[in-house]
Amino acid sequence: GGPMAAYMVADAPRTKIEGVRKLGGAVRFVTPETWWNYIVRSDAPDAPELLINPVTDAHVLAGNGSIGLEIVEDLPEPDWVLTPFGGGGLTSGVAAAVKARSPRTRVLAIEGEHAAPATAALQAGRVVTVPTTDSFVKSMGGPSVVPQVWPVVRELIDGTSVVTLAQIVQAMQLLCAQAKVVAE
Repeated sequence: GGPMAAYMVADAPRTKIEGVRKLGGAVRFVTPETWWNYIVRSDAPDAPELLINPVTDAHVLAGNGSIGLEIVEDLPEPDWVLTPFGGGGLTSGVAAAVKARSPRTRVLAIEGEHAAPATAALQAGRVVTVPTTDSFVKSMGGPSVVPQVWPVVRELIDGTSVVTLAQIVQAMQLLCAQAKVVAE
């Protein structure tokens, strides 16, 4: 019941925009650069709201960790857990929980060919900025690993895999056809 504003880029999926509005939230459009600055520097927007960082907020990371816990509850010792990689928050939360419960499980960060910051960072041994290209994939593929989660990414990620946009489409089709899940 509290007031809420979501900061989004203008080409955010319409379903996300309308979902926020339907629940009574305000949508504030910002440039991709401004949005990314909010993420990596935790800059407060010029507004009265408290910024809950979707990548580095402790509660968000704990929520992401709950996904990892559900995985190891359903499958106690998976060989691999694959996570989509945007800035590192989802992957970090999932990896921390999975490794705590199943230390031998390996975690693979999946990146699209439109931006692969984890692959570049792991190769360089530090956070680096990578070129990005526009894509229909909006929730993965930031220009860098968010620096605040880099220590977790470096320690807990066992590798990365860069997939083509065609492979992402194939995975979406498989999820829809086999599991009746519509995913980005």
